[in-house]
Amino acid sequence: SDEEDNAPDWYKCPISRLIMRRPVQLSDGHSYEKKEIKKWLKRSNKSPCTGDILENTNMTDNFFTLRSIIQDDMQKKRRLNSTLSTSSGKNLSGDNTVA
Repeated sequence: SDEEDNAPDWYKCPISRLIMRRPVQLSDGHSYEKKEIKKWLKRSNKSPCTGDILENTNMTDNFFTLRSIIQDDMQKKRRLNSTLSTSSGKNLSGDNTVA
């Protein structure tokens, strides 16, 4: 989708390359989509980003901070795009008179 394509890379899970909805952080300091990193950790004890062996596989919920930032920004962009698309047919000078 356009939203996924135009999102900053740090909004996206390094594994799936999709916008994170349930971000968690690992001991490598990187954030991942929870379901994606769970699948990864079943196969590997290495960081998907660095390739180093993880100190541990504990996941710290990054749900409220990172997710809130992503959602707020995406909502602002949707509102802006909606405003731009509805005003695209209007006279941008603000003069609605017809000559």
